[in-house]
Amino acid sequence: MAGALELEWEEIFSSPVAAKKTSLGVNFLEASKPTKVLPLVPGVQLELSQSLEDLGIAGVVWDCGVVLARALSGELSSLVRGKQVLDLGCGGGAPAGLAAAACGAREVTLSDLPLVRPLVEANMAANLGVAPNCHFAAYEWPQRDPQGSAGERSREEQHPPHGAPFDVVLCADCMYDTKILDPLLAALTEVSAPGKTTLVLAYKRRVDDRERPFFKKLSQTWTLRLVPRSAFDGDFPAPPSQSPSTGQSAEAPPSRPLSRSPLADVHLLVATRHPALFAAPPNLP
Repeated sequence: MAGALELEWEEIFSSPVAAKKTSLGVNFLEASKPTKVLPLVPGVQLELSQSLEDLGIAGVVWDCGVVLARALSGELSSLVRGKQVLDLGCGGGAPAGLAAAACGAREVTLSDLPLVRPLVEANMAANLGVAPNCHFAAYEWPQRDPQGSAGERSREEQHPPHGAPFDVVLCADCMYDTKILDPLLAALTEVSAPGKTTLVLAYKRRVDDRERPFFKKLSQTWTLRLVPRSAFDGDFPAPPSQSPSTGQSAEAPPSRPLSRSPLADVHLLVATRHPALFAAPPNLP
């Protein structure tokens, strides 16, 4: 797979946005269901509880999370196998981090704000048989004032999650709000190390004028490569159906159509931090 990562990040913006109207990146029909079944590989699936009513969009599975889980259980599985992984801003469903655990990660830290902890821990427990070695860590990204100095954080979330710097950082749709783009850059620096950390980022294209500058900033410290769409934008096996007579799970017949999500504006990137060859001199004019 590594040899196929030849596309530069600028390719994202070389064509018009596919969707006629910008969407949030959540399938609200699916999000309204209490459980989302997410197939990974044959015989392995995640069962993810959702809580749209109680937690809003923080409590549901986003399209980018599905994309990242799909890729990690397929062509990108070697990136997480045997590695120490952080799912940054995992959301209540935490599909990417749980998929990494299911695909052989040595240890997975699921991080987000404390309000999603109960839902994340419920999903960890429900999927323990297929996604072991996970734990939750509250983590508030560093806030930056206009002069670039760090703002205050609550004591519980003021330090990077234990285990930093991580081998792999997963990031599924952490760019939906302009206000969090600079904190995201700062958080990526806190949880990674030059020459060690691989970033796998799933991103939904929405507003080029705010997202292109983010990627330009990110590319100053990370080498970014675009993952071919064939790694994730295919058909997903439909979950098992329920037998009308017994209520038990039954395998879908071979002729049953496969489910498909509209992912035309979702992109997947793999990045590595530039080696720190020397420290920047202080107080440059």
